[in-house]
Amino acid sequence: MRVDRGSWRTAPAIPGRWTKRAGGAAGAVARVTGALLLVALVATLLAAMPWPAVCWRVEAAATGNATIVLVARSYSFIWVVNPEITLTPTQADMERDWVAAEGESGIHLWALTLDREGMTLFVKGEPGSPPGISRDQVAVKSSTAGSLVRDYQPLTGDVPLWRCNKWGIYPVTVDVKVSNLWQLSEGTWQFTLVFIAASN
Repeated sequence: MRVDRGSWRTAPAIPGRWTKRAGGAAGAVARVTGALLLVALVATLLAAMPWPAVCWRVEAAATGNATIVLVARSYSFIWVVNPEITLTPTQADMERDWVAAEGESGIHLWALTLDREGMTLFVKGEPGSPPGISRDQVAVKSSTAGSLVRDYQPLTGDVPLWRCNKWGIYPVTVDVKVSNLWQLSEGTWQFTLVFIAASN
């Protein structure tokens, strides 16, 4: 019998022994079958062993905290009800050389503050264009509760006019007086009052 290299030698079958034949398909099937039997045996042994019971459990926290940070700032606001008033001197005003707008004819504003310590209201003057009414000709006062100026004071600088000591909204009335009318030639002249709110 001719034997080629790489082939298995054939021999008569002997009882009790495996016979290997040429062309390894049958051998491959045998090897796969053996591997499957081995895996099944191992799995059976592992299943039969007494393993300790392990229970994995994820628990959510029963309570939680969240912190809110609020940054509070003091805030003050001024609203001028009548931002423009016109003074027209009469003959009597010219004779006494001054004219005023007081009470209901004066300047009305609302002061709002959220500061617990309250606020102070300042006023200063800015001559119009062309300049005609000077700062020393204009004076202000207030009869509102909390007033710091009960008598007319010229606007030669920043004047602390009114104050409150707690938060709230307050009505404030400002009286205005213009003197030395004869220094003004015939025509229309302007002067601006600037109100400033400052926290105490």
